Amino acid sequence: FESCFMFPLKRVGSELVALENITVACERWEYGESFYRHSLVQEWDLVCARAWTRSLVQSATMAGMLVGTLVCSSLGDRLGRRPLVIVSLALSLLGGLAVSVSPSFLFLLVSRSLVGLGLGLGQASCFCLLMEVVGPRKRTTTAVAFSLGFALGLCALPAFAWVFQDWRHLQVAISSPLVVFLAWSWYLPESPRWLVATGKLKKARRVLLQAGTANGIEIKNVDSIIEQLRRKITEQDHEAGEVNCSDLLRTRKVRRYSIVLVYASMTCGAVFYGLQFSVTSLGGNPYINFLLAAAAEFPVCLLCYCTVRWCRRRLTMLVIFAVGGTCSVAIGLLVFAGPEVAWLRQCLGIGGKVLASAALTVVWMFAAEVFPTVLRTVGVGACLVGTRVGGALVPFLIELRNYTSEAVPLIILGGFFFLSAILVLLLPETFRVALPDTLHDTEGLTKSRAGDSKSNGEASPTACEKMLVVPGDESPAAKRDAE
Repeated sequence: FESCFMFPLKRVGSELVALENITVACERWEYGESFYRHSLVQEWDLVCARAWTRSLVQSATMAGMLVGTLVCSSLGDRLGRRPLVIVSLALSLLGGLAVSVSPSFLFLLVSRSLVGLGLGLGQASCFCLLMEVVGPRKRTTTAVAFSLGFALGLCALPAFAWVFQDWRHLQVAISSPLVVFLAWSWYLPESPRWLVATGKLKKARRVLLQAGTANGIEIKNVDSIIEQLRRKITEQDHEAGEVNCSDLLRTRKVRRYSIVLVYASMTCGAVFYGLQFSVTSLGGNPYINFLLAAAAEFPVCLLCYCTVRWCRRRLTMLVIFAVGGTCSVAIGLLVFAGPEVAWLRQCLGIGGKVLASAALTVVWMFAAEVFPTVLRTVGVGACLVGTRVGGALVPFLIELRNYTSEAVPLIILGGFFFLSAILVLLLPETFRVALPDTLHDTEGLTKSRAGDSKSNGEASPTACEKMLVVPGDESPAAKRDAE
């Protein structure tokens, strides 16, 4: 039995018979409707010789997100956070509705790229805005909680897909809520820190006073606080000068750290999306499988919080990569075990995805702690780009299962994880180590400085905390005012 080939049939009298022992490609296909009533694959027959084009759909979205991340990096400091948030919502809404009315597959790919552009732009700009309006003591918790929105969206998707089983109706359903967010975004205040950095001090004062009123807090000496923050930002900008991605390769150790962290980010992106795509094909109900994999994002948030607060970075990454690689390889090998172990493949798939998501958070935290102040934004941005590249390439890797075996892409993903576990040993330990401010500080990081902390046992200040404390005035009152 072949799903893509058939024997050429000829009519002999009133019957169709195969007269030759050869096969030809099928011209039409019939699709089962046990789970999907009308899918994109069915509409454009993305099967057999055209099966590889399915990967283009997801890759187009990831490519758009990659461009959105780069655009945010270059325009975010010029235009501000709020305008980019509004533009990102508009692009996502426009692209989503365009996808739902796509007259051709090429139009679909362009529309998906537009959606990805909006998503990438929105994720980066929203995160920057959030981090700049939250106090230093709450930033770690807020950064982890930021990912809850992603988890909630993943959990809602299978419910939408079950209700709207026509892919065009589904696209309209998941795009429509953006109208509400777009309308609300007009009332979103700009980042006070960005306003101060760009000299818009009156607007910054108004935003801070409005925030204080909304929270029932009377902000005293607001003009003094703004002036102190302005001086601090000016000093940092003067020290940083003009930096770009080439500076990540300038010195030997920074070059090594950059390569390892970007590769680790790319691996996390590839494994996360690879297992997310694969979990629906490991047996059972695809809606339930996807929901279980999505629900696993919630314990990831708790795991990441504990990891960031109390665990050594290198050891944590080593364990996560090693166990995650084992899960991925085990899933591949269990493909040959038959349907009776489908539940075990599901559990391992969800576990591997959880570990990939947790590893990604730790990698980004690691990058923020390894790169010096003058390169921190560029370094973390490079890791984010690596994640998008991994997500854009993994659909083509998953397509290998149609030409080889379902085990092959999973074993390859496991190999990526194992290599990352080895490369982590080349990184320094940064847990409770003072953040580097210069390239010389980064070069001085070693593998044996783990556990360095203040005499009272508290962790060294984060990048954001150091940014908001004015030099020469590090009293508790000054820290409270800065927050």
